[in-house]
Amino acid sequence: MKPLKSTIICLSVLLLPLLPSVASADDVILEPVWVEEEKSLYWDLSLGVNVYQHQDIYAGFDSDMTGFNFNLNLSVEYKNFYLQAERSQIPNGANLGYHLYERINYGIDLVAGVYQPGTAGDERTDIPHEQRHHRREADLSAGVRFYGGNDYVDYYLDVVRDISDTHSGWIARSMVSTDIPAGNWEVRAGLGVDIYFSKTANYTFGVLDSEVNPSRPAYQPGTTAGYYFAIHADYPLSANWVFDAGFLVGGYSDNVADSPIVNRQYRTSSFVGLRYVF
Repeated sequence: MKPLKSTIICLSVLLLPLLPSVASADDVILEPVWVEEEKSLYWDLSLGVNVYQHQDIYAGFDSDMTGFNFNLNLSVEYKNFYLQAERSQIPNGANLGYHLYERINYGIDLVAGVYQPGTAGDERTDIPHEQRHHRREADLSAGVRFYGGNDYVDYYLDVVRDISDTHSGWIARSMVSTDIPAGNWEVRAGLGVDIYFSKTANYTFGVLDSEVNPSRPAYQPGTTAGYYFAIHADYPLSANWVFDAGFLVGGYSDNVADSPIVNRQYRTSSFVGLRYVF
């Protein structure tokens, strides 16, 4: 089965059971509403430090990294606008959004953010030039988020396009997650599936024109997919201090693994650290 077709089937299996259904007469009379703006300001801020491990898929540079990392976690919501910057989460990132439309258990947002963070490239001089993986710039993508949930699981699906001309491609990013009861621990686990359409995948995983040489031909993987399992845990040490940890393992479809600039099909990330919550 082709990678994209199998991914779409997988995504459908994940999401279809979660779609809202009419369960009673009371549900029938609830009409969808456009979100009315509220004037309250909500915010949450924490600063942290952690020890991390990151294993990436690219060849030609040090893709196995460990070290210390300082991070900022910020969540701000005003009226229907919100900003979420989560550096102590796996996966992490930042999004600017606007609540557009909602019902009791699902809704639609407009979102923008960095969906492909880019790579630093390889500046080492102790390996041949043709083995070096060139820098990939971070994108800025915008689009629509469909989200929802119930007492057991939450889900979202982002469909976005790069508006920064980095790759000018589309990404569909989805995740299904759930809370795991564990005493004083706050534990959340999830499964994610990403679809990288051809322009995005060719820039991110393909061989760029500037990287082509006699020993490395041009390569364009076309539309491809990534998938991952992630788990994150918090434990309150006091009123303000929190111990947190996270782990992610993921992979990509075969047409990514076949790229000359890729040396492994799977990736891992993990961290342990402390956060101070204001």
